[in-house]
Amino acid sequence: MRILKWLSIFLISLLIAVIVWFSLSPGTSATAYDITTIGLQTTTSTAVQSAAAYGLGGDTTGTRMIVFSESGASMKQYNCTTGWDFTTCGYSKAYDTSARTASAYGNFLSPNGLNWYMTDYTNKEIERFTLGTKDEIDSATWNSSFNVAGQFLAPWGVSWSSTGTYMYVFGNGKIGQYYTPNNGTFTGMAFYASADISAYEGTPESGVFKDDGTVVIVSGAASELNQFSMSTGWNINTLSYVAVTSTSAVVTGLILKDDGLKLAGNIPSLDKIGLWVFASAEVPAGVMTYGRRKQAVIF
Repeated sequence: MRILKWLSIFLISLLIAVIVWFSLSPGTSATAYDITTIGLQTTTSTAVQSAAAYGLGGDTTGTRMIVFSESGASMKQYNCTTGWDFTTCGYSKAYDTSARTASAYGNFLSPNGLNWYMTDYTNKEIERFTLGTKDEIDSATWNSSFNVAGQFLAPWGVSWSSTGTYMYVFGNGKIGQYYTPNNGTFTGMAFYASADISAYEGTPESGVFKDDGTVVIVSGAASELNQFSMSTGWNINTLSYVAVTSTSAVVTGLILKDDGLKLAGNIPSLDKIGLWVFASAEVPAGVMTYGRRKQAVIF
């Protein structure tokens, strides 16, 4: 009897683990991360505080969006009380970048909200700031810079791998990849590889990755979104072209929802941030689908 009791406990524990791993609720089809299904849903204006705004950084929960206002050499933060609902977004605060750069055309907020990076287009550097308060740019303190002049005459956008091991720079018809042994920092950082994408986008201005590094979506001067895949996650040596879709206007900065179904992008010519939605078909209720394992938040 005791053996049966312990066997029952074991089987119940195993069943709970399986339920956590799988999902019995409706899921989404493979159109997630597929830009051929994307459509502009709505926009939110940045005109009052951020005329001539460039780049877009923020968090994957859709509650923080950060753009660079060239007219005032400052970053402007917009907060949304409901993630990815632009009707709840409003201007929150600013950070003056003029002490470091007046051309911060790209920015990236780390997954833990404590590291913030911006491109210095003029000096061909990436600037790193630390945030004293998670996700709040007015708590930023400059930390260090990394020069990318050896690879880029015009660095536009910056992004990082989910672990903080690799940094990516966009510009001059290519994606540059840099490796650091110290997650999220420039200590020990070195150039790793580059991928020429000029056949698809001559002036890439930003890029955003799926959280396992197997998909990257790139925006640029061609008013298009180009999608690429990587057979080895985060390694641009394995990059291959997938698809393209028109945005009808230049988009300079991207944030991707972590389920791959929503994408935010800055549209400078309209003084707006656009919200694109990926079309998705629901999996019928009761059909078992694999759950997505969240990447560990390291930096």
